[in-house]
Amino acid sequence: MSICGTARAPDASAGPGGFALAAAVLALLVLSALAAGAFFSAFEEVRIGRNGRAAESAFEAAEAGLSRALSDGPPGGWGTMPVGDSSPFSGTLPAGTGRFSGACLRLNGQLFLIRSTGVDAAGAAQSTVAALARLDPVGGSPQGALTAGGRVALGGASFLDGRDTDPSGWSGCPAAGRGGIPGLALPGTEDLEDAACGTGCIAGEPPVRTDSALRDSVPLRVGSAEWSALERAADKAYPAGGPGLVVVPSPVQTGTDCDRSVRDNWGEPGRPPAVAACTGYHPVILVPGDLTLAGGRGQGVLLVTGDLVLTGDAEFDGLVLVRGLLRAVGAGGRIRGGVIVANAGGGLAASLEGARITFSGCALEAALRPVAMARVLPERPWSELF
Repeated sequence: MSICGTARAPDASAGPGGFALAAAVLALLVLSALAAGAFFSAFEEVRIGRNGRAAESAFEAAEAGLSRALSDGPPGGWGTMPVGDSSPFSGTLPAGTGRFSGACLRLNGQLFLIRSTGVDAAGAAQSTVAALARLDPVGGSPQGALTAGGRVALGGASFLDGRDTDPSGWSGCPAAGRGGIPGLALPGTEDLEDAACGTGCIAGEPPVRTDSALRDSVPLRVGSAEWSALERAADKAYPAGGPGLVVVPSPVQTGTDCDRSVRDNWGEPGRPPAVAACTGYHPVILVPGDLTLAGGRGQGVLLVTGDLVLTGDAEFDGLVLVRGLLRAVGAGGRIRGGVIVANAGGGLAASLEGARITFSGCALEAALRPVAMARVLPERPWSELF
């Protein structure tokens, strides 16, 4: 019998059990770290994807702004924008997927810099692009100072002149010595009735041109400017319906500005001008029906869907397109630029007793300048700035 008592054997399971617990804790830590890493990686992938999608949306918005600026142009048209001036624009994409803003800057007589910044719907990303565009003039000339799709009766003091003549006192017109066009273009020689004035009623290069195609279809266009595009660009449209419209156009100035809100203000063609503020105003005028110009003066592009009557010594500089017929009575009037009469009703297309129609490339260019378009340069016209 031992004095100190019975000795106890050591517990064999104590060591291995402590190691298993530590191993389990370590495994849990490793798994947690792996899970956290996986979650972080997945979150980063989602964030990168969202950022990429936002950046793409912002870029698309910037491109949309560029396209919108090119299609809409600055107020008043590309050609009327002074060199050094800029015109802002802004808009929103369909369904609110983004928005854009920017400006068009005219660098010189031909070039424009268009800068557009797009932002995605959430405002998380933005992108800016810029493009160089060149003014694309309308160009071209009508077939004659008067182009008619049917019979033309000349008499009295009427005169058709296809020699290129600048409006009196106008500045900025091309140098002299330019070629001309026929004074009259019509389907055939049998369609001309000029017994009252003989050969002295028409001048041009040559005086008369015949084109049988005009009997079936008269193109209401000059260069790239056709009726449909001009109608869309009309900034002075008269209401449809009712009896024939009688207008005596006259320029109106309010303060130091040309008052373009006045219905019968068609600009100031006179030089020296009586209303100086309106010399640069060349509206596109749409009359849905018959029109009588009973005197007055104006300039620009005149679209008449019915018949046009000139009387009272009316004056107009620019392009005149008539779907019906043209008739001048009494003093008739004076048109410098070009006149095209489609003669939609057939038969007599123009009856001129006292009108004088003179071809003027300068007057046509000024009238069509507001509807000229800007086109991006053909090789790498745009660049992403940031």
